[in-house]
Amino acid sequence: MNLAFSRTTDYELIRKIATHPKLYPHLRDDFSPPPEQFEPVKSDNYVYLLVQDGYEILGFFGLHPHTTTLWEVHTVLLPTAWGQRAKEAARGGAQWVWDNLPCTRLITNVPTCNRVAKRFAESSGMIEFGVNIDSYALGGKVYPMVMLGVSRPGIESVRGEPCP
Repeated sequence: MNLAFSRTTDYELIRKIATHPKLYPHLRDDFSPPPEQFEPVKSDNYVYLLVQDGYEILGFFGLHPHTTTLWEVHTVLLPTAWGQRAKEAARGGAQWVWDNLPCTRLITNVPTCNRVAKRFAESSGMIEFGVNIDSYALGGKVYPMVMLGVSRPGIESVRGEPCP
């Protein structure tokens, strides 16, 4: 494996990957447009991290900040990347984040009806830290989302102390 990570603003490529027929049904909710009308977020605050294995595009990670140090990741990997390459891509993507962004905490939100995505996040080192009830609508039903996260290795965490 020769994984490479690079920022991209090739929104047409991002749109093409996100609307892949095997991916889009798992990325959408009841309020998403049909795939042919989907448009990626176009903002300087949104980072699209392209993942490649040599010349083969495996997908991307969409990253956006909640705060300077807290970022959310959306994983969009093509079927050819599923399995071991996806796990390696997730580890490499997290390392890219630690090396290139001021992020100290990386989080994701996974609908409880998507057990495969939850297992993938956990296998990538994320740990469940909460549940956000009534936060994902699909098929006319409203599901909770599991919140998972991982902290930058080596940070000194202060937990339970009041802020100065």
